Amino acid sequence: MNAHDRRNLEFILSMDPDQILEFFESMPADDIFYAIELIQLAKCEVIIKSLELIESVETDFADARAVLTRIMTL
Repeated sequence: MNAHDRRNLEFILSMDPDQILEFFESMPADDIFYAIELIQLAKCEVIIKSLELIESVETDFADARAVLTRIMTL
């Protein structure tokens, strides 16, 4: 998404629900499709960033297993 698209997305996301409805009612279909595409692209970016964060988390549970083992043997 380029800077122009990002500014348009920020504009769309800054509106409250009533403003969005009024905005979409005044726009031609091509502009509505463009706005929806921007929202979908932003959604994909959020999903990708979330997956990257999940992948970056280390999954070393050795300490947790050791504590649980000590508790279970009491």
